[in-house]
Amino acid sequence: MVKTKNLLKTLSACAVVLALGGCGGSDDDGSIVACFTADRTVNFKMKASNVPSGQVGVSRSTVGPMNYGGQNLTGQKFFYTRGSTTYEETNYWRVASNGMTGVARVNIDGSVKPSSTFYPQDMSPGQIAKDPDNSYSTFIGFETLSLGGKTFSNTCHFNVVYPDQNVDNTDIWYAPGYAVIKQTYSSGLMSQYDGDL
Repeated sequence: MVKTKNLLKTLSACAVVLALGGCGGSDDDGSIVACFTADRTVNFKMKASNVPSGQVGVSRSTVGPMNYGGQNLTGQKFFYTRGSTTYEETNYWRVASNGMTGVARVNIDGSVKPSSTFYPQDMSPGQIAKDPDNSYSTFIGFETLSLGGKTFSNTCHFNVVYPDQNVDNTDIWYAPGYAVIKQTYSSGLMSQYDGDL
């Protein structure tokens, strides 16, 4: 079994999992809704650094409209490749004009973690969204990031804490049309956007 140190576990708190449903907001309106909106499918490379020995870092991602459990949602798949084997993990979420609600994360082993975390459209810096598993995400603010030769404006930066779990605290940046483009962990592990495919 491939250990990923739950590289995307943090997305359940921010999606989650991760990740959008109807599609509200424009790509550049500087809103929580815009950060989780992906009206079309986008594929991009990701690079991981400081990956602990024996673990696999994320190598690429696909985000956009997806179907889960008969629902039209937004989702983000993360792909982990070791040799000729690729593993995937997917986060699903629903977007409405009032905010984003996480629906579920399907883990690499096929297990499903439901999510119901709600991120209001009008979140302000310092505001917290709590997940039923006691993890919580603090909205840090809107930021501009340049990664892989691309500049992402109005990304939503969250800090996620897992007080009851053996999981690194993490910072996650969501970009309009791309969802998660960067994650940094307290252990030093990092994954980030590295160019469109």
